[in-house]
Amino acid sequence: MPRRTFFIGLVPGVAAYQFVFLSLGFWLGPTAMATIQRHGPRPGVLLLLVVLAVGLGVAGYALLNRMRGRARREVAPVMAAAAGGDA
Repeated sequence: MPRRTFFIGLVPGVAAYQFVFLSLGFWLGPTAMATIQRHGPRPGVLLLLVVLAVGLGVAGYALLNRMRGRARREVAPVMAAAAGGDA
C-alpha cells in the first residue's frame, strides 16, 4: 500500500480514536477512576500476576524447545540408518 494512501486513512482514524477516548475520559473519568480503585487489584498483586504469567510463558517456551530438540535428535539416527540401508 502506498504511504500516501495509508496516511490519508490513518490521520482521520487516529483523530476519531483520540476524540472518542478523550471525551469518555473527560465525561466518565472521575467515576471510572473511583470504580477501578475500588474494585481493581492492588498494584503489588497485579505485578505478581504479570511476573507469574511471563515466567510461566518463558518456562513453557523453554520446555517446548527442549522437547523439539530431543525429538530431532531421536529422529536423526533413524533417518541416517534408513538412508544407509537403502544404498
